[in-house]
Order: sequence, then structure tokens, then C-alpha cells
Amino acid sequence: MQTNIIITSVDNSPHYMQGLLVFLASIKTNSPQSKVRIYLINCTEKYGQSLYFVNSNIEIKHITSNEQSAHIRNHLRHGFLLETTKDYNAIAWIDNDTIIRKSLDGLWENLTPETLKFWFRKDERDALKFQGGVYVIGNSEVIKEWLKDIIAALDKYNKTKKDNKNDWYIAQEYMYLMYKNNKRIRFVNLDTKFNDSKFNDDSVIWHCKHTHFNFPKYQVEYKSYGY
Repeated sequence: MQTNIIITSVDNSPHYMQGLLVFLASIKTNSPQSKVRIYLINCTEKYGQSLYFVNSNIEIKHITSNEQSAHIRNHLRHGFLLETTKDYNAIAWIDNDTIIRKSLDGLWENLTPETLKFWFRKDERDALKFQGGVYVIGNSEVIKEWLKDIIAALDKYNKTKKDNKNDWYIAQEYMYLMYKNNKRIRFVNLDTKFNDSKFNDDSVIWHCKHTHFNFPKYQVEYKSYGY
């Protein structure tokens, strides 16, 4: 079993397909030692092969989904994480609408097999206490149990076939609630420099979170990669 890996996913939305190119290029520039596994949902083989020209330190998994809701397709990530525990001792999920600005090695600090690392926002409602754009997990039975509990809860929720803004946040809510219900998980608060939507110069990861993509400072950095 290998040591650690970054994973992310993208569907065939042109905006996020382009964003993935910037994400991978920024890793190659600023954290080239970091390996990335990418789950491509309903994307062509040609697009997948093109990613190796951006960053060769990657693994690609092609996934086909008939789910029409982009919000609900986002729920597939927990299955991707569970699958990746077969191959790696530690896993960091990073949304592809991010720019990596420095080495990612700090993500793996203070991590045990039972560890879950999130940016925790104690004053928010349950659906927002864990910011799900960047998080790190160890590899143990207790973490796999956490993932399986989330998958089961989302499967039940998805059968309602809602398609609204809440579909996007329900996964974060279950991440938090399933952690809260599992006392064996070791929680570590993730420093906001690894999940920064204020675009501070000393941060490791800038995360535009859908709403901040057009901020001038982010756009300058984004366009600097030529995509």
C-alpha cells in the first residue's frame, strides 16, 4: 500500500474541466511531489489522456453516471474515497476549483489512521460546520465506517430525487453528523491556509467555492497558468 494521495473529481461541465487543468498545473508547479487521482465522470477518454500533458503524476479513473443532477453526482465522492483506501494510507480530498500555491506536504502532518481533518466552523449550522472543499483522512476501519455511514445516508436521501441547493450541502451535513456519532474518530482542525477563500498571500490553497471565482485576485492567479 502506498503512502498518500490527493483525489478529486470532475464531470463534463466545461467550466470545471477547464478548472481541473489549472488545478493540476498549479500542483505541478508548487507541489510536484504530490500524486493525484482523478475521477472523471462522463468525460471522454481523449480529455482524460490530455491531462497527462498538464501533470504526469496522476492516476485517472473513468466513471459513467446516469444521474442528471450535478448536486447529487457530487455525492459520489465518498465512494471514491472508500475505493482509494484500498491503495493508500492517507487521502486528501481537494475540490478542483482550487489553486495550489505551495507544497501540500503539510496536509499529512499530525495524521494517524483514525484521523479526520477538516476546517471546523463551530458557529455554523450542521451543514456548514465542516467545509468539504478540502479534507484529509487516515486509513482505518473507523474511517471506512464513517465513509460507509455517509454513503448509506446519502443513498437514502438521494431517493427523494430533490434537486435544489440543499442537495449540495446535505453531504457536508452528513459528514459532520456521522463524525459526531462516531466517538472513535480522532478529529484535527485543518488550518485555513489549506482552504482559503479570502486569497491570503501566505495560504497554501486558494478555494474559490463557486461564489468567488470572479474575484480579481483569484482571476489573476488562475489565468497565469494559461488555461
